[in-house]
Amino acid sequence: MKREIKYLLFAASVFTCAHADILHDWTFNETNGTLMPAVSDDGTLTDVAWSANINGADVQGNAYDIRRNGTGTNQSYANIVDISSGQIWIGMDLFWSFEGGSTGENVKIGVATANFSTGGTELAAVQLTGTRDGNRTTTLTGYANEVAPGADIPGLVIETGPSSDVGGSNGTYNFVLGVDLDNDTYDIWYRKDFTGAYTQLGTTTATGDGVIRSLYVDVNGTMTSNPTENFSIDRIFITDVNPIPEPSTFALVGLTGLAALFAVANTSMTCNAPAVIGRGLFYALKCLP
Repeated sequence: MKREIKYLLFAASVFTCAHADILHDWTFNETNGTLMPAVSDDGTLTDVAWSANINGADVQGNAYDIRRNGTGTNQSYANIVDISSGQIWIGMDLFWSFEGGSTGENVKIGVATANFSTGGTELAAVQLTGTRDGNRTTTLTGYANEVAPGADIPGLVIETGPSSDVGGSNGTYNFVLGVDLDNDTYDIWYRKDFTGAYTQLGTTTATGDGVIRSLYVDVNGTMTSNPTENFSIDRIFITDVNPIPEPSTFALVGLTGLAALFAVANTSMTCNAPAVIGRGLFYALKCLP
């Protein structure tokens, strides 16, 4: 019995290792409508509050719903504890309906190298732009506004809607912005309808002073041309472990589970076998006769 328990604990530890450490986690899931400065931070680090409520925003359907009319506050930021090395990822669960106009709607969610309260400089961001040029479209772009050689990731049209005044370019997406502070690069990943595999938009350079001090949301344009026009944030989080599943990880987890079950069944086996899970190497499987 001890042997079986040992292997079952090992199998459980394999799946535990796959979970990311969520440093900050803001989820708009309160049915009574919690605005941005009051939303709870459920991450492992000290709670951080957002600076302001964006004009024309409230909470509907358990999401932060922005319907800005082109005036008033257009930006909110969260000043986090300095991150100066390694890699971090910012995850976003977003959905929207853009009607588009001559200048379009523009939303950026990203990180900065200085606190926005003192004039922060944007390092890298996910940028969504709704425009009307024939059909209404939503374009995803990687945005970098740092000193050279910081560069944007070229835009990709991810949604297209009708050209009439009825309807627009609608989307429901997960986005992940990854920033590598050691190599001065960033990349963007996306997937539609909160399911399936992620696709990489691209990766490029994002240089700065090597420290991330702030996370921000920046909204420009007018979202009141149609009663259904909006941009909604369901969740934003920061993690220091890549949240994008790797196909090889799932396969190796499966093989490791089979190995553990085989070890339980075959009590005569003696070994000291490594199990590779994602990027980690664990020598936890010790087979005893």
